[in-house]
Amino acid sequence: MKTVLEPWVGEEIGCNISKPFHVDPVTLEAVTDDYFVVVDHFAGNHHYVSYHAIVKIMAKEGGVSTGGLFEHKKSFPLVVKVGHILEYVPA
Repeated sequence: MKTVLEPWVGEEIGCNISKPFHVDPVTLEAVTDDYFVVVDHFAGNHHYVSYHAIVKIMAKEGGVSTGGLFEHKKSFPLVVKVGHILEYVPA
């Protein structure tokens, strides 16, 4: 995974880091042997994500288009989708 992600270090990419079904703009800050680091553009939080959490990586020359029927469409050179673990169950 490190070799796949390294070319985009310092670049804006898309990632569903905050919500499972919504791709947001993040900056890929670092790539290590075991995890990668992204900074979300809304809160400025650093997210350290294990490669084991990656579900899918998509790249396309000209950009991967994201967004749904009622959402603003955005294009990213790279989109990383990660799995989310349910942390609580609403009562």
